[in-house]
Amino acid sequence: MWNTIRLGDKSYFVDLSYNRNSFNDSNNRSYTTYYYFNAPREIMNATHTWDRSFEIYKINDTIDYNYFYNTKEHYNYDRKHFGIYKKPCDAIDSIANGVAQYGWKYWYAMVPYDQFYSNVQNVLDYFGKSLTQNDWYGNYYVNIKTYKNLKYMYYTFIIK
Repeated sequence: MWNTIRLGDKSYFVDLSYNRNSFNDSNNRSYTTYYYFNAPREIMNATHTWDRSFEIYKINDTIDYNYFYNTKEHYNYDRKHFGIYKKPCDAIDSIANGVAQYGWKYWYAMVPYDQFYSNVQNVLDYFGKSLTQNDWYGNYYVNIKTYKNLKYMYYTFIIK
């Protein structure tokens, strides 16, 4: 079961139990993300069905800046950032720039689905080149979550 919440004049879904996507980094530390936190209809439609006659308030249809997914590490670490981007390469370049200039260690980004940029190795290669152009060298990890029916994918970058 999930809930809806109202923020200002908009309503969203919150389902913290369905989508506990966990992954381990290269040091086998576990991270859990929640994609259905303040989710609009377009996110929920990827995996949920419901009787709309039970909606008390109209659920927001599309992504806006109230939508946010993260891990508990996002709150526990002060060098972090979250973003929604129009193109995967823009997100990757922005992350590399943030790492090089500001020392960000955790980054969460939602981008439109792109077959090339849904491949972890392609993202790592592009990210490595972008970091090098920013004169930054080090270790990093990326997790990518995609859904077949969804037009978005989610990046979690962890920088060492």
